[in-house]
Amino acid sequence: MKVNELTKSSTSVEVNKDVLFSLLFGGIAGCVAKTVIAPLDRAKINFQTTDQKFSFRAMIEFLLNTYKTNGFHYLWRGNTATMSRVFPYAGIQYTSHAFYKRLLKVDSIILKKEERQLMINKKIAFNFICGSLAGMTSVLCTYPLDLARARMAVTSIKKYGNLLDVLRIMRKEEGLLAFYRGINPTIIGIIPYAGVGFLVFESIKDIVTTHNNRKMTTTETFLSGGIAGLMGQFCCYPLDIIRRRMQTGPVTGHPEYSQNMWRTFRIICSEGLIHGLYKGFSMNLIKTPTASAVSFTVYHSLCDYMGLRVYKK
Repeated sequence: MKVNELTKSSTSVEVNKDVLFSLLFGGIAGCVAKTVIAPLDRAKINFQTTDQKFSFRAMIEFLLNTYKTNGFHYLWRGNTATMSRVFPYAGIQYTSHAFYKRLLKVDSIILKKEERQLMINKKIAFNFICGSLAGMTSVLCTYPLDLARARMAVTSIKKYGNLLDVLRIMRKEEGLLAFYRGINPTIIGIIPYAGVGFLVFESIKDIVTTHNNRKMTTTETFLSGGIAGLMGQFCCYPLDIIRRRMQTGPVTGHPEYSQNMWRTFRIICSEGLIHGLYKGFSMNLIKTPTASAVSFTVYHSLCDYMGLRVYKK
C-alpha cells in the first residue's frame, strides 16, 4: 500500500514539474516568435487602426519612416509589454491544450476499421475543442496586457511611458471595465483561430507519425506550424480587426469604435472586404506563418528534449 502511495506521489510530482516546464517552454516559444516578427506586428496594428490603405510598399515605407524618425529600437517599442503578455499567454495556451487533450483522452482514440470514419470525426472535433478551450483560457488570463500593448503601439511616448503607465492611466480615466474592452470579438475570434490552428497541426502530426511510424522532424514541425497558423488566422482575421479598433478607438480619435462590437463591425464592413475586414491581411501571409512555425517548433523541440510527461498520453 505504501509502495503504491509513494509511486502515485512520485508520478504526481513529476507531472507537476513537467507542467511548470511546459509553461516555461511555451512562454519562451511565444516570446521568440513574437520578437522575430515584432516590427511587422507594429506595422499591422498601425494599418488596422487607421484609414491608411495597406500595401507592401506602404508597409516598407512605414517601417523606414519609423526607423528614420525614431531610430531602430522604436520598431520594437512596446515589445516589453508584448513579452509580458506573450510569455504567460503562450505558456498557458500550450499547457492548457495538453491538459485538455489528456482530459478528453484525445490521443487514446483508436481508429478501428469498423468505426474508422466515426473515430476520425471524433478526433477532429476533440482536437478543435481542445485548441479552442486552450485559446480561451489564455485570453481570459492575459487580455488586459494585450490591450495595453495595442495602446502603446499606436500612441506617442509622451502618452504612455511603459506598460504600468498604460494600466494606471486606463484605470484612472476609463475604469476597470476598460481592461476588457474588445474582449467579445477576442473570445469569438480565438475559438476558430486556436481551434483550427491546433486542429491543423495535430492532424498533420497524426498523418506524419502514423504513416512513417516516427516523430515529426524539426522541419516538418516548422512547416506544420506555419500552415496551422495561416489557416487559423484566415478564419478569424476580421474579428482581429474589430478587436484592434475597439481597443485603440479612444486614443486614435475614433470613440465610435469603442461602443460595441456590432457597431464597430458595421463601420468596418462599410469600408469593404479588402480595405475593411481583411485590411492588412496580405502582411499576415509572411508574419503569421513565421510566428506560428517558430512558436510550435521551439515549444515541441524543448518538450521533446526534456521528455515532458505533460504532453504524453
